[in-house]
Amino acid sequence: MGTYINQNLLNNLFYILSSIFVYYFVYDYGKW
Repeated sequence: MGTYINQNLLNNLFYILSSIFVYYFVYDYGKW
């Protein structure tokens, strides 16, 4: 059970980090 929650947490964290990275990339690209 603990590993399932841990895996889910890692997936959510990865998703959030990816969203932030894409957001900053698009924002930077839009400034040019």
